[in-house]
Order: sequence, then structure tokens, then C-alpha cells
Amino acid sequence: MDEPFGHLDAQTRYMMEAELEKIWQKEKRTVVFVTNNSEEAVYLADRIIILTNTPTRVKQEVRVDLPRPRQYSDPAFLEIRRQIEEICDDTL
Repeated sequence: MDEPFGHLDAQTRYMMEAELEKIWQKEKRTVVFVTNNSEEAVYLADRIIILTNTPTRVKQEVRVDLPRPRQYSDPAFLEIRRQIEEICDDTL
């Protein structure tokens, strides 16, 4: 899935993330989800692969070992999001 929620308003995006989470809980399928939104990545992912700019290479993998459903205000959630944003800032 390549930026499937990118053009949605915030409320609809949160609703779609929750719906995707429900589907995943039921089906247990692997989904490769491409996003530039660090919050969305932490909410949905078990693993986040951060890529470099051209030439594209894997810069770092971040494991997201948080219980589900995840809470955007959880300090552990916020810390992982901060780490990802810091890694991405270094990539630019």
C-alpha cells in the first residue's frame, strides 16, 4: 500500500487506520505500507524500514513492540515517533 491515506483529512485517516488495524487483527496478513507519516508508521507497523535518499538503501530498521491497540499519547509511542523523525531528519 503506497500512501493510501495521504490525501485524507485527519479524522478520516484515523478512522481508516483503525479499520485497517481491525482487518489485520482478523486476517493476520502481511502488509507493506509506504508512508512519510511517522505517526501513522508507529501506529500501524511492527517494523519500520527507513530508507536513504538516492541511491535508495535501507538506513535503519526500527521495531515497534507496543501493545495493540496503540495510543497516540502513550509516552513509549511518542518516543518511537521521535526516534524515527530524528533518523529521517538525518536522511535528508
